Amino acid sequence: MSPRAAEDWRAAPVGVRRALAALVVLVGAAGCIQIERATLGTGATDVGPGDVSVDTTVDAEPDDAEPGDDVEIDVPDADDLDTGESSGDCETSCADDDPCTIDRCVESTCERLPIANCCASDGDCDDENACTADTCDDERCVFSPRSDTTCALAPGGCATSATCALGECVQVPLECDDDSPCTADLCEGGTCLHAPIAGTCDDGSACTSGDTCAGGSCHGVAIADCCTVDADCPGSTCSPGVCASGTCDTTTAADTVTCDDGDACTTDDTCAGGTCVGTPRVCDDGDLCTGDLCSTAVGCLAAPLTGWAASPCKKAGVCAAGGTATCSNSVWTCDYEAIPDYATTETRCDGVDEDCDGETDEGLDLGIDEDCAGPGVCALGAPLRCTLGEPVCDRSALPHYEAVETACDLRDNDCDGVRDETCDQDGDGAADPVDNCVDRPNGAQLDSDDDDRGDACDLCPLDSKDQCESAQLGFWPLDEATGPVKDQAGQATPGEVGPGIERGVAGPRGRAILAPGTADGRVVIAAPVAYQALSRLTVSAWVRAEVGSLGAVRIALGATNDAFTLGLDATGRARCSFKVIGPSESVAVGDVAMADGQWHHVACVRHIEKEGRPRNAVLLDGVVSGAAQDGGVSSNLVAIAELSIGGAVDGTRAFAGGIDDVRIVAEATDATSDADLDGVPDVVDRCPGLADPAQLDGDGDGVGDACDDRTGRPCATEADCDDGNPCTSATCTPSGPLSVCVVTSASGPCDDGDVTTTPDQCAAGLCAGLRPNLTITKTFPPGHHYFDTIDLGPGDTVTCLGTQDGWYGAGCVFHAHTIIVGVGAVVTADGQGFTPGNGPGQCGGNVSASHGGLGGAISPSYCGQESTYGSLVWPTALGSGAAGTQDGLGGGAIAFIASDEVTIDGLVTANGTDQPGLAASGGSILLLSKIINGSGTLRARGATGTEGGGGGGRVALHGDTISDALTIDVSGGGGTLPGAVGSTWSGPFDALPGTGD
Repeated sequence: MSPRAAEDWRAAPVGVRRALAALVVLVGAAGCIQIERATLGTGATDVGPGDVSVDTTVDAEPDDAEPGDDVEIDVPDADDLDTGESSGDCETSCADDDPCTIDRCVESTCERLPIANCCASDGDCDDENACTADTCDDERCVFSPRSDTTCALAPGGCATSATCALGECVQVPLECDDDSPCTADLCEGGTCLHAPIAGTCDDGSACTSGDTCAGGSCHGVAIADCCTVDADCPGSTCSPGVCASGTCDTTTAADTVTCDDGDACTTDDTCAGGTCVGTPRVCDDGDLCTGDLCSTAVGCLAAPLTGWAASPCKKAGVCAAGGTATCSNSVWTCDYEAIPDYATTETRCDGVDEDCDGETDEGLDLGIDEDCAGPGVCALGAPLRCTLGEPVCDRSALPHYEAVETACDLRDNDCDGVRDETCDQDGDGAADPVDNCVDRPNGAQLDSDDDDRGDACDLCPLDSKDQCESAQLGFWPLDEATGPVKDQAGQATPGEVGPGIERGVAGPRGRAILAPGTADGRVVIAAPVAYQALSRLTVSAWVRAEVGSLGAVRIALGATNDAFTLGLDATGRARCSFKVIGPSESVAVGDVAMADGQWHHVACVRHIEKEGRPRNAVLLDGVVSGAAQDGGVSSNLVAIAELSIGGAVDGTRAFAGGIDDVRIVAEATDATSDADLDGVPDVVDRCPGLADPAQLDGDGDGVGDACDDRTGRPCATEADCDDGNPCTSATCTPSGPLSVCVVTSASGPCDDGDVTTTPDQCAAGLCAGLRPNLTITKTFPPGHHYFDTIDLGPGDTVTCLGTQDGWYGAGCVFHAHTIIVGVGAVVTADGQGFTPGNGPGQCGGNVSASHGGLGGAISPSYCGQESTYGSLVWPTALGSGAAGTQDGLGGGAIAFIASDEVTIDGLVTANGTDQPGLAASGGSILLLSKIINGSGTLRARGATGTEGGGGGGRVALHGDTISDALTIDVSGGGGTLPGAVGSTWSGPFDALPGTGD
């Protein structure tokens, strides 16, 4: 009831309130009644029609209504309500003084109907609920909820306490939950019961599966190798078990953790890598007459020793059968005298161990047996050693001997008649003795022209006479009157010839081509090799400019203005330029101009030196024209697709003039470079591949007679085969359907054109004169020196000077029929190389000089492998000086060339000189002869410096027979960082420049 309704109720007359109460009573018997609207007259003192209006909705009729039916009940007027007044039916009034009853007369009987929740005092209000406070307020019972007291426990004993809360008695039940998903928990009569139930469950363990209830408990099937805590995992002190992600594993205890390995024969047990390891216990009671042993269960034990077997007496050899041995006070007494054949030292080579030391026939000196001699280092015989009771040769005692040869030292170390058979300097799988190209990979051993020089090493792989420079990449003589352009081997070269070119005109080397001064006056052919990868390059040609027509002649590697160009500018000055991937380089000829109408030899040189910096120069008629110029740090040349020779234009005029003998060489050629050691610079040498000091060209074809082999050329008469060389004989010989030239060497006197030589004789197709014999101590300038015989003995000293002219400098070349450097004789070029700060092998900075081997570097990355230089097979370069001005001098260069024999029993040396600081590199030694004999020393060592050693030099031997007793030393110099070992090479005797048979 709302507060306002309560006020209206209390204000209504008693009669009205009684009437409503009666209505409530009447309706309550039938069901629920909802008073939707009640209106009371204001200030009414009694109830009359219109004073009270009641609308009701009843869930059921008093008699037969069903729940949900609507029943209309008319509330009687106040006059119909019995107010307690007496009526005719009742003798007296039924009204009483009880305000909580409705008094009425029914069939002459007073009825008093109680009014619900009506009271006169607090005692009339008792709802029998201990959790309410019962009070009478204005004749109405008020039951206020209480929360501050206890109440009665529910019967049955399944409650532990009861407390009032908001007017209700809240029972606290007995706790019967056993936390098991497999029981039904209940309380009966104050006792907890746990009835088992079936079904799935979770036993809370990660190591079981398929958990189900059984007997009131949850049970699962165990999962193998599963764990939840470390305690589930087995382990040990040094390898404790751990549980990781539900699986057992082990860890490794620190090596400092102590443990017990259970072995009494160890002590100080500690963990080591997860295992308990102890130090073996030393059992020694100090008594030599007892045997000390250890039991793993007990520890050290000792037992008395008796008899020969237990004694420390000798038991090898003849003593194995035993003797008499006794022990007293830690002293053993051994009786050997009774043992047959016993001796204190070995005396016989019989395969018996007489001194019982475990070795047989040791220490016997049986002397040297010459029958043990053999090839190579075994030439002088070997000591005898007693082996298996027999005297045998012990070659292992010989210097340089190897049972299986591995050293690459130009010796027959295993005495099988073959030198260095296991060496493979180029790593191509072919051993050096059978490798036709020892310093470059040539695994297939290709030799297209059958000249015994593999194609990888053969710079003229289609020319059996190798009529080209040692590093020549291409040579176009331009001799053809018609047809394709041909190279030095006579092979046709693909390409095209401009229609303005005239071919077969007269040139300085036979025939040439003539460019008419038109734009198409040129020859274009495919480039034969990838020139852009070369660090050293020379392009040269003979050129003649027409009088009054000085245009631009271009010999270009690549298309116009591509890669490399050697040409003439409009003033007649030669110019070369390089187009590179990176900074461009260009070098002019200087102040020397070519004369109109005259043939000149022009060469353009590119040389990548230290730190990747190129040095470029132009040579005019074999002389450097102007100072060589240094370019910037260089990259490779751009890719080259073709070679263009002739009248390319400079934008205004084409070249008008002649061109002859275009040559491309993979070397930095200069005025002093002389690959064949014939005294003629390579740039003007008519035969740069073979010695041709007289430069004879009998047939005027521009090719020196030494290279001009007409053998095999078609001929009609003898005149077609005559090369004009007095030292050759040529015949025209029928061969199949044709006749071909056959050229052979001739003998007899001749004239080499040198008045200082005598006698002049033909030898190997050449005319060579000789000077008197060299048998004195002397200093020689750089260059070629010719003698009949060189014979040096004890005390003789020959010093070979060097010159720094050219890229590699030059030393001494000695020519003779026989060359002997006897015992006690010295030929030296020590310190005759490049001066400090000069030479192609010096890098500057903190690096010693290189040559055949790299110099020792304080900053090793400063210089790369390009710092080595010179030829492995034909070494003639000087050693380089180191970077500093106070550092040492490089070694010089010495070459011995003999037609008959070279014998070295003394010392030939070309060392760099030692100096504090950085060090210089060793020089070069070259020997060429059919026979190279002796047991002396060839030395081209790098110098020693306090900061780093110089690189070793280079030594090469060309001979059909080479002594294995020679000592070759190309070691790097010592220092903080020593220099690397230089190079050695040996091979067959091929050609004999300048002299020989």
